[in-house]
Amino acid sequence: MKPPPGKILLIEDTLSTIQLVSDALAEVGHQVYVANTGEKGIARAAKVIPDLIILDIMMPGIDGYETCIRLKDSPELSDIPIIFSSALREAFDKVKAFNLGAVDYLPKPIEPLELIERVNTHLSLHRLRHNLEQEVEARTEQLKLKNAELSIAWKKAEESNRTKQEFLSVLSHELKTPLNPVI
Repeated sequence: MKPPPGKILLIEDTLSTIQLVSDALAEVGHQVYVANTGEKGIARAAKVIPDLIILDIMMPGIDGYETCIRLKDSPELSDIPIIFSSALREAFDKVKAFNLGAVDYLPKPIEPLELIERVNTHLSLHRLRHNLEQEVEARTEQLKLKNAELSIAWKKAEESNRTKQEFLSVLSHELKTPLNPVI
């Protein structure tokens, strides 16, 4: 299932990787924004609010891990899926990336078809999750309204029951009073 085109932020310092990723994603309709340092990437993300971020680990200035931490600490950016991309292939590096909130880890050198499929998959999952959250919010609101209606109906039923009990009490008293002399 191919998702609609998305806004992709690539935070990468290697020109050949920037060109490869930009060309591959633009070819399938995605809009690609580029930042070549972590600091610039964070600023660009805040301005663009991308649908997905592809993040290199080894960069000048702050590395990809610190960049990810700062992105996840920002309330308006914390929900954006991040795919780490690196030549680091140790399990430690991958686990660290996932522990920081990454949704995927793409090894370098990047294969364009694999990149496109991973990006499309995570865009689809992110959009499905977002739609599901909206549906849950809408249904929760509907339940709150129904509960309020039921609460009002319950109070009316209690009032009606109290009125009925008072009526029966008065009726019983009124019937017993004339019958007392007869009894």
